[in-house]
Amino acid sequence: ALTLAISVTISGFVALTLTPSLCALFLRRNEGEPFKFVKKFNDFFDWSTSVFSAGVAYILKRTIRFVLIFCIMLGAIFYLYKAVPSSLVPEEDQGLMIGIINLPSASALHRTIS
Repeated sequence: ALTLAISVTISGFVALTLTPSLCALFLRRNEGEPFKFVKKFNDFFDWSTSVFSAGVAYILKRTIRFVLIFCIMLGAIFYLYKAVPSSLVPEEDQGLMIGIINLPSASALHRTIS
């Protein structure tokens, strides 16, 4: 019990004093130029965000047209769901497997079984 109490006390001390100071040390703002990869990633992310925003704005200006397209697509999905067979095994499959084994003439029964 004493060991547990001491370990909880030390853990509390570390959690309340050392951890916040380490976080402040690691997370302080870096004013330098970011790495090339980070810069390229940020540029790509900004570009993809602007393309997405433009696409959403385009769709919102033409709401009725896109709702109609969506309904047509739902109808096509429902039709294909009914038209395309859903089983992986064809209907002709009877669940039987036939194997043919050829052994030399005059083979013993125990050889045939093995």
